[in-house]
Amino acid sequence: MTKYVIAGLGSVGRAFMRIAKQDGLFDDGELWGIDFTDGGRDAWLALGGAPERFIQQAITCDGFPQLLGFLEAGDFLFDFCAETANVDIYEFCLARDVHYLCTCDDSWPGNDSITSMHAHYARYQELREPAAGHASSVIQIGMNPGMVSVFARRALRDIVAAQETDFVREHAQELRELLAAGRDGEVAQLLGVERIEISDIDVTVINDCIDPTAVYSTWNVGAFCIEYLELPFVSLGTHLDVDAMAGELKMYDSNDGFAVMGSMVERETQAPFGSFRGMVISHEEVISMGDFFSVRDDAGKLLYKPSVYFVYKPSDAAAGSVHLMVARGERMPNKTILITRDRMAFGGEAVGIVLRGSEFPDRYVGNYLDLADTVVDNPTIMQVAAPSYAAFKYMKAHPREGLLFPENLDPNEMMEYALPYFKRYDSFSF
Repeated sequence: MTKYVIAGLGSVGRAFMRIAKQDGLFDDGELWGIDFTDGGRDAWLALGGAPERFIQQAITCDGFPQLLGFLEAGDFLFDFCAETANVDIYEFCLARDVHYLCTCDDSWPGNDSITSMHAHYARYQELREPAAGHASSVIQIGMNPGMVSVFARRALRDIVAAQETDFVREHAQELRELLAAGRDGEVAQLLGVERIEISDIDVTVINDCIDPTAVYSTWNVGAFCIEYLELPFVSLGTHLDVDAMAGELKMYDSNDGFAVMGSMVERETQAPFGSFRGMVISHEEVISMGDFFSVRDDAGKLLYKPSVYFVYKPSDAAAGSVHLMVARGERMPNKTILITRDRMAFGGEAVGIVLRGSEFPDRYVGNYLDLADTVVDNPTIMQVAAPSYAAFKYMKAHPREGLLFPENLDPNEMMEYALPYFKRYDSFSF
């Protein structure tokens, strides 16, 4: 009997378990849970998990092979843990022909650096060939990273379908044929796509007074602090004169455009309700999306790629609290508060992508999720859990596709699975 194992019963793990159980996706097997906390065990039992199939233990660098040793070919591992090296666990699952799903890229404690995600992505690419024809596994599939990559592919299709410029109308047949063949990079090149902006704005308003000694967030508070305060990495496109930017960069890889900025950067981008200005922060999909939309010649020389970067504006409570933390001289919070629905007065989060280029009007594709749209901890958590659920359905429908990043998933099929949970999905030119 297939074992379905949820590792990490925090907010996202609980939300994923809830919606997948409601859809009957675990009914053909045994559902197992792993979490080292009492809270995780309580959540497991509250959601109807069997007490005898819960393992209260941490996943560690030295201990995970033994802990996960009960997994067999055809089983599923859903990894919602923090501070685990996802690429190590995936390699373990690959050797056992176990399906693996994770929502991010992380490292074992003490092993993380600004270039870790870049190095891990390179390791995943080395595993693609050995993984071919093995159990389907989807890496880094939440909202961002994850569904925003699906949105980027949908944006190209919407641009071609809309035919809003003479260039698109004249090349419509060629563009459609390239899209049908999955050659999205060549479509982006032909359309002159210069920038792909991941757009994330949190408009949550809390219903109580701010505790000045705490840091707030609608997701993992520690990870939020790290992302918001560290130098950001971006993926620089071939349309840029990188030599002229040398003074702005701490490091640059000419092979794939990966660059670490030398200082904090702000940029303006678009949301469903207008433009906003946010911080450029490091995010996994900047790397994978930049690679997916690249075009290389037969010798591997990079001919085209768009710039890809992530722009984030946290809620006022989160931004204000992290600024107070920095003013106190702290790098990480001593007290954290997750903004769950009971702390929310109203609001939600809009996450999407913006494509900008020379041969089409700027295009936004994304989803806004409001407090009224979700029954889980908050809209941010639902934005992650729903794409993970959609990817689970995709894995069951396509069980032998090996290693998959969100860009490799069929965008129409993924949207079909996710749309019931995306109450305010939109695609528009501006």
